[in-house]
Amino acid sequence: MSELVTIGVPVFHGAEFLDETVESILAQTHSDWECIFSVDGPDPVCEELCGKYLVDPRFRLSVQPQRVGWLQNIGWLQQQAKGEFWCYQQQDDLLDPMYIEVLLGHARAWPGAAVVYCDIETFGNREMRFVRPSVVGSPIGRFLSILTDQFAGVAFRGLTRVTALRDTGGGIVENDVENFAAETVWIGTMATWGELIHVPETLYRKRYHDRNVHSLWMEWEIEERSVAWVAHCHDLLEVATRISAHQSERWMLWFATLIRLTSSRATPYLPWSEFTPSDRIALIDALLARAHDLQRIELPTWLSAASDEIRDRSIVFASER
Repeated sequence: MSELVTIGVPVFHGAEFLDETVESILAQTHSDWECIFSVDGPDPVCEELCGKYLVDPRFRLSVQPQRVGWLQNIGWLQQQAKGEFWCYQQQDDLLDPMYIEVLLGHARAWPGAAVVYCDIETFGNREMRFVRPSVVGSPIGRFLSILTDQFAGVAFRGLTRVTALRDTGGGIVENDVENFAAETVWIGTMATWGELIHVPETLYRKRYHDRNVHSLWMEWEIEERSVAWVAHCHDLLEVATRISAHQSERWMLWFATLIRLTSSRATPYLPWSEFTPSDRIALIDALLARAHDLQRIELPTWLSAASDEIRDRSIVFASER
């Protein structure tokens, strides 16, 4: 494979900002790229906007026959990558002209990296800067770092090695809570394959507006957030069970998941300081129930313990923290 970079742009009612986004792609100093638009369901306006760029052979356009949703659309785009690297470009975000060139240089220097990513500056309704440190070490150590310290999807907007996508099945994990925090689970999946390397430069600008999916998550009531958080921790746990680990290491991953579930320091998405011991037990029981109902995780087999023992040890662990 060449150093061709596939840029995937999922499009859904994105006419307002799409031209500005595409111009930031055209301005890249690294010219060996292809850009694939995937319009999420028929949309004549966006199809026309994307179509005008097809005079440049680096652009391709696909229209999904019906809406598949943001996560599935991104997953489809990942599958189309032909080169060595892939990156996701949100339809309303902007790239610095040096974005690909700088990240590609660091990817060459770190052949074991699954993802190389930069800092993110936001604009629009919210102005701040997202910075996340590199995640290195063993697969277990890297995943523990995700459980402990990561929530914001910074690495999701980085340069990803296509081999890592292929070997992990794309890393996309869906859930039934509007795919809440699915990009964080994707980051965790990439961390099981290789290192996540931070480049301390601000080369990506994320636009915040009233229609951002992430903004809508913040408007949910606490009860709905709790359900979403349990689903999120279940998805991360499912990724953890795929890591080659001894029994003691599996328990370590389980307890780290419980810490994230009941008192995460990675995000204040739930009001952790207000949670009572009963609230934390309720979250643990909800996670155990979800694992049992979905049957994607065989906890007794993975932890080599009966269900009652797992619950008892989990409650004791939570109460002692």
